[in-house]
Amino acid sequence: MIKVEPADIYLTKENTEEKIKAVKGSYSWREKTLISYINVNADAASPLTYDYAQTITAKPGEKIYFNNNEWNNMVASVLLGKDRTEFAKISIESNLKEGYMVVPEMQVGKYVVQMDLKSEKGEAWYTFQINIIE
Repeated sequence: MIKVEPADIYLTKENTEEKIKAVKGSYSWREKTLISYINVNADAASPLTYDYAQTITAKPGEKIYFNNNEWNNMVASVLLGKDRTEFAKISIESNLKEGYMVVPEMQVGKYVVQMDLKSEKGEAWYTFQINIIE
């Protein structure tokens, strides 16, 4: 049986060993078998609708690291929403080569972060919750 989905992504805060698993969202993925390719498209609910069991607590300017797996393009954004619907995205500084993103300067509070990733095998988004503190 071939697993046709992108790998899990784990996040760690700068200077800690604690890891949390990002929630895997929608993806379009392709795996090669011996004689052909298998394509899978999976749809997920909006990242703002999830109840996040784990949260990363960090200060503005701190780095959040992630395992890079096989990605070659990434865009990370903070999603701003009201009543569980998105009304704005704010880009986050990120470095795919070194596998980190920088916590943005924002008001103290909890936010949802979405990572849009692409690779040779397809594309996917992952999400997690961040609690920005002073």
